[in-house]
Amino acid sequence: MKADYFHQMKLNLGASSPSVLITLGTLLSRTYQALPKSWVDAFVKLNIHDDKTRDIAVRLLRQPAFVRNFFTLGTEEIRDIPKDTDISTLGFLGKRRPIFMLFVGNDQWAPFFHMTEIARLQAKNILPPNIFMTYLPELRHDYVSHDGMSSTVVGWCLQCITSIAMEGSAMNTKLVNQGFSSNRSQKGRLRSKL
Repeated sequence: MKADYFHQMKLNLGASSPSVLITLGTLLSRTYQALPKSWVDAFVKLNIHDDKTRDIAVRLLRQPAFVRNFFTLGTEEIRDIPKDTDISTLGFLGKRRPIFMLFVGNDQWAPFFHMTEIARLQAKNILPPNIFMTYLPELRHDYVSHDGMSSTVVGWCLQCITSIAMEGSAMNTKLVNQGFSSNRSQKGRLRSKL
């Protein structure tokens, strides 16, 4: 799943010119810092309607050091996105422990093609079967910033932990998700044999 063209162009531009992006972001933050807080709040209100969330965003936008650090980390992450699946590491780890991976909608840090590639490699017995993937397209990479998304991720984590705990009982576990399955005919189910 690729980002739309305009979004992808912005990501590519930011990753290829990190110093420009960091400088522009920091200058913009200094501008927000110099403006009356009520003006910045009115601007942010166009996109963030919740008062508490908007107040946090306004305070962060008016801190040039935060904005500089945010863009520095973000551009490093974009440059480090792997273009290929790390087969040797997944194979090594997957032989020792189950691996649970959560993929979310339109995520540039964990692209959808990684999940489909892992499923393809599992089908060919190149990767072990105890790498379990869940795709929740309604979630975003920054799920902690969105109401209701964190509880979905916590529930997913608890299901994964529970399935590991049941491994000692030699039970087979099925994790139910809302999207991807290695077996496309069983939409909504993630096969799990622990």
